[in-house]
Amino acid sequence: MKIAFFSLTNEGENLAKKISSQLGGDLYNKDNFKENVQSSWNQYDSLVFIMATGIVVRVIASLLEHKAKDPAVIVIDQKGKHVISLLSGHLGGANEIARNIAKVISATPVITTATDITNTIAFDLFAKENNSVIENIEDLKYISADLIEGKVVDFITEYQVEGLKATDNINTLVDNSTYNSQNNKVVFDIGKKFQSENHVLYIRPKSVVLGVGCKKNISTEEMLLAVEDFLEKNQVSPLSIGTIATIALKEKEIAINTLCEKYKADLYIADYEEIETINYEIETSEFVKSVTGVGSVAEASAYIASNKGKILKGKTKYKGITLALAMKSIIYKF
Repeated sequence: MKIAFFSLTNEGENLAKKISSQLGGDLYNKDNFKENVQSSWNQYDSLVFIMATGIVVRVIASLLEHKAKDPAVIVIDQKGKHVISLLSGHLGGANEIARNIAKVISATPVITTATDITNTIAFDLFAKENNSVIENIEDLKYISADLIEGKVVDFITEYQVEGLKATDNINTLVDNSTYNSQNNKVVFDIGKKFQSENHVLYIRPKSVVLGVGCKKNISTEEMLLAVEDFLEKNQVSPLSIGTIATIALKEKEIAINTLCEKYKADLYIADYEEIETINYEIETSEFVKSVTGVGSVAEASAYIASNKGKILKGKTKYKGITLALAMKSIIYKF
């Protein structure tokens, strides 16, 4: 978490030093204030301002883009009495940061997010805390409004999710026959889509591992087209790809590293010895073994990177490319 502190007075600067000594972060004073805020906007996860809220609103107004992209913004009065979560309370983590800062300086955190003050389930926070991505965040407001008003929301998932209480107004569904209720819905799945006249919020857990093997110097264009087709045919959302897995021989392939950047996924390099000792029926190839040293690259790498989870799709061949899908076994929590 990269934090930038901005202050305009000596008293504010001293307060920033006190907080940063506990939480870390970079300090900026009144010199080149506006320019420093502008240059910091996309460089830091959180911006903490020790000054009047009105000043902050005016200086950041032109920088605001979207709640899913903007950094957390926190405002503190220079006496350190109140810590205000101003922007990106859930997705940006401003609420949590405000509470942490308040503990450091013995201040009062000011949280105005409706789901927080009504002690209601917040699905944007659920997504963040469970390494998931909201596909259509514009529908979040309808789900949150229903819950705040005491209405029931359907939560459709096949995964193990803990922490829901009977008083949360969440109706958990798995059976297909029950999806036709008139409630607004949250779908927590790696790719499912539903036709509905109501609002449906899609949350994609980044639990899927994409295993990749390829010939040397395969073009990025060929790789991207193959993966796009592969995911579409297997009904897996690109947002759910959390890991790209391959072997050490392919670690420097530009096409594979481009995949990691495109899907915001971690690169996992499977160990040769572990591949050789897999106690699971995986399709192998003597030709692949003669070239790479192991009989399977895509499927074996995906399986290992998923912590030996579930194979969603075994080795699938494209021209010069092999792909496979596996999914980690995860217990999710509210």
